[in-house]
Amino acid sequence: LSALKMDKDALKINPWTAFVWVFVKPCHTFVSLFFRHKGFRDGLHGFVFDLFSALHFPIAFFKLWQMRKNPEIKGKLVNWK
Repeated sequence: LSALKMDKDALKINPWTAFVWVFVKPCHTFVSLFFRHKGFRDGLHGFVFDLFSALHFPIAFFKLWQMRKNPEIKGKLVNWK
């Protein structure tokens, strides 16, 4: 769903956006959740939750990239009901 929203918002795929969505946003999200929102207090469970929450961004970006390379995938995602 995030990839579809990124496609709707016409996110351009270039080296800069790839760097931001694959490295910057996940690192910022992880640090924010782990320290600011005190995920470290939950121990391993907090670490895993924060890590998977941060990995949402690169997965969505790569799904968008895949969607743009193969338009059939977009049709399957839009009509997934």
